[in-house]
Amino acid sequence: MKDTAAENDRNDDEIKIEMNLYLAFLISLVFPFAATANEVVHFNNFFQRYEAVGQSGVYQLKAGEVEFRISNRVVIKALPSLSQSEIARLDRNVVSITELYLAKDFNYLMIELTSPEHLTQIIDLLELHPKVLLAQPDILQLNRLSGLDRDIRRNETMVSEQIGVSVENTSMPQHAEPDLHILPEREAVRVAIIDDGFDLTHPEFTSTKVAFQYDTETRTLDASPKLPQDSHGTRIAGILFADRNGNEVEGLIPGATLIAIRQPNTWTSQTLLAFQVARLAGADVINCSWHSEWLLEPVRDVVHDLATSGREGKGIAVVFAAGNDGIVLAPNLHEASIEEAIVIGAKTKSGVKARYSNWGESVDGYLDGSSYLSTANKGGFSKINGTSLAAARASGVIAELLATHPEMTLVDIERHIRNY
Repeated sequence: MKDTAAENDRNDDEIKIEMNLYLAFLISLVFPFAATANEVVHFNNFFQRYEAVGQSGVYQLKAGEVEFRISNRVVIKALPSLSQSEIARLDRNVVSITELYLAKDFNYLMIELTSPEHLTQIIDLLELHPKVLLAQPDILQLNRLSGLDRDIRRNETMVSEQIGVSVENTSMPQHAEPDLHILPEREAVRVAIIDDGFDLTHPEFTSTKVAFQYDTETRTLDASPKLPQDSHGTRIAGILFADRNGNEVEGLIPGATLIAIRQPNTWTSQTLLAFQVARLAGADVINCSWHSEWLLEPVRDVVHDLATSGREGKGIAVVFAAGNDGIVLAPNLHEASIEEAIVIGAKTKSGVKARYSNWGESVDGYLDGSSYLSTANKGGFSKINGTSLAAARASGVIAELLATHPEMTLVDIERHIRNY
């Protein structure tokens, strides 16, 4: 009798399970979204543990408004002694490993996995490795970025904002790495511009010396605009490099050498690669007339390394736009909060801080951000303003300083900018 009762109980349980599964199936037909479970990814950033929840690849931090997309890639900071073969042996889902930024004391690498489903698993595994210092998903921030000059009244937007987010293009094409051996012998001061694309066929750039150009998205030696929205880089380049030929647009430093780097989105991996290319190409100054919505630790690490070890220890000047939100910059808010960067706000023609300009302890100086005519794609001209213009002007001032005083350290440069 007991056996029969137990068998009946089992049958009842099986029937309940089948009914629940059938009910779930019916619900999924009527409400497809109900069958989609939340995706959770956790990682560290500045020694704080973050948990992001999302659906269909779009994530949001529980404690903030930052939205981002991830793919099947992990960005790791590792000791130089960690070999790629060691990483490959950690998990069978590792497809490829790419170098992003190589410093003396650490390397940043990108690990591509077979599927985003394995992100949490591999991040947990990497965080336990004694030679891994940090592991994060490769992140594409979806919030509007600030620092450009599209419309100050609506907060200016940055490189990746202008072109929008490409949902389909969630992987980095594996093309040829930059061949830095083709560079000519070093001449003058080298200024790298990281922006959304450069129309270097413009007549105002006829005499511009271009040491190197690179596209971090396509991984090709071509930094030209790829989309109609890729227009900001051409204008920044005009402020610095337009010929002094008697036309209304005249560059601040046409005698300097340009390193043009197209970075059309905010994938962490592509940002790190952009800085690596600038360093390898011999940049003395790196102009970034933008900032992201949220500062990620890998970007801070790389800017710190450039500022402390670049130019044979004198420091590469990495210039960021403070942004146009009219707010005080909190620590670790975004790139304009980086202590080692040279952060530039905007002032008016009368010399007072512009109301729209961000400000705070991390801001090193304020330059004129009033509307100014510059070069535009397809041989045209367009106005530019805001902190992105001010940052470009600061890069020009720094380049002129280094042309006559190459021995100046980053501390000397910052002191000069604060008193400018």
